[in-house]
Amino acid sequence: PDLTSKWKQSSVNPFTFTEGSKDKRKVWDVKEITNAAELFDEGKSMHHCVYSYLHSCIKGSCSIFSLRLFGVSVVTIEVREYKAVQIRGYRNQRPTDKEIQVINDWAKKELIEITKYAIAGR
Repeated sequence: PDLTSKWKQSSVNPFTFTEGSKDKRKVWDVKEITNAAELFDEGKSMHHCVYSYLHSCIKGSCSIFSLRLFGVSVVTIEVREYKAVQIRGYRNQRPTDKEIQVINDWAKKELIEITKYAIAGR
């Protein structure tokens, strides 16, 4: 696989959400993937086909974001023209309600529409 390609970041900003008290704090991040190595790692760790979107990312026709909890990927998000068109958890599972809540908060802040069919198994 191509692990050297890089592409320009979209205009969508990263997002961090922290919840809970000091001893039970959870830190969620939405981070854009902007290189082939990260895209490959996302697909490998999440057991899905996101790496097949490499050429779309390079062309700029889609952007891939990773929702991470404590720096570990839990959901992958495909965005095209400010629309989230796919939101998939591990092995393409439906994200948890909490994960969807964090994604909704990010999407609202960034003016991203979550399309009707974006969330698996909805």
